[in-house]
Amino acid sequence: MILVAALLGAALTPGVFSVTPPAAAAAQADPKGCGYGTGGPDAATICWFDFAGHDQATASSSAGQNRAVTLPGGYTMTFNLLVTLSASSSTDVRAVPAYAPSLIGNSAYVGIPGTPVLRAVKQEVQLRLCCGTSS
Repeated sequence: MILVAALLGAALTPGVFSVTPPAAAAAQADPKGCGYGTGGPDAATICWFDFAGHDQATASSSAGQNRAVTLPGGYTMTFNLLVTLSASSSTDVRAVPAYAPSLIGNSAYVGIPGTPVLRAVKQEVQLRLCCGTSS
């Protein structure tokens, strides 16, 4: 089983995801949009989302931001990221470690590629992954 994880700096409300099975020729495709770190529990099975391409204006609109991640084995996961902000809040994306005392990126899950941290600059942020569509 592959566990897909996202390190979020705010509350995550569960939503509905869509996972599309691979075509026979694509069954061994490399993941795109998620990557692995080393040195943490189950590190070889946790594929961390890469939030590169995160667009705050789109993600905080009423429609949210559609995203797609190619998982190991050629599966594609699609979802909609909706970020709800208070007037004084914002988000940004970062590589790991996102800050010096963080275990993730320093002593566990080292070397995660891309920008797997979607960080809330202030705590008044709600994130929702929702409503996947097949492709």
